[in-house]
Amino acid sequence: MLHSMVKNCCWRNLRSNSCWLFLFVIQATQAQSWEATTVKAFDSEIVAVSIDFQENIFVALADDQLLKLDKEGQELANFSQPNLAPFTSLEAQNSLNPFFFVRDNQQVVFLDRFLANPVVYDLNQWTSSFVWLASPSVDRQLWLLEIDPFRITKVDRFSGNVLHEVVLQIGFDLEGLVYFGASQQQLILVDQYQGIFIFDLFGNLIRKVEEEDASAVRLIGDQLYYSFGTSLIQIDLNSGEKKETALPDLCGSAIKMADSYLCINDDQLVWWNGKK
Repeated sequence: MLHSMVKNCCWRNLRSNSCWLFLFVIQATQAQSWEATTVKAFDSEIVAVSIDFQENIFVALADDQLLKLDKEGQELANFSQPNLAPFTSLEAQNSLNPFFFVRDNQQVVFLDRFLANPVVYDLNQWTSSFVWLASPSVDRQLWLLEIDPFRITKVDRFSGNVLHEVVLQIGFDLEGLVYFGASQQQLILVDQYQGIFIFDLFGNLIRKVEEEDASAVRLIGDQLYYSFGTSLIQIDLNSGEKKETALPDLCGSAIKMADSYLCINDDQLVWWNGKK
């Protein structure tokens, strides 16, 4: 009963004092208390979120806007391009070259740190297969997740040479593949139904985390973070130790930041500080 009451307190009404007071009272009754420090609303739904090493936040929206925010939520830059198909994925760990992938157009786009000077690559110059997901590599090259055959390919975006490819023997439902990205010395593939797959930089599977509906995956050092249901999960990739943090109500998914948790809802970001 209490949970449904909280659900009915819509995020769009968070600016009203009564709703804030209600949420404060509910959270105070739980083991973890939460304080929302910033609410950032958008005119369109959020498609993807990525965080760079300085904890700037990049947000791709359904109306084909790309925004760069600082860690407090202030807008630093924005990008949009007419007649561009919807964003499929976004990767901005390297803040000097934010990247997004447009599946419908089979294109990848690299920007500079001001979200300007787009460099567009047509993927058909490297492959005749359909690319389902794409991500920049840690050495500024490009990883492609191709179908027919289902494989991981690394290409040199400057010369066009194929540097490495490996055929995957794992059966996936394509619609369930929701994330593919390079982080540190590993590749991460998230399947909505089967879980999180971690590969080395040669495409060899080194770990699988069986978890349906995992989202907002982030690797920080040897700690793997992801959202699952109403919790943020942390797994130590060395020891296998697993920790779970209950998230605030109405938090769709969350990304662990240095001093806060970034909650991602349909068309809003909310910064939460958690206190025991």
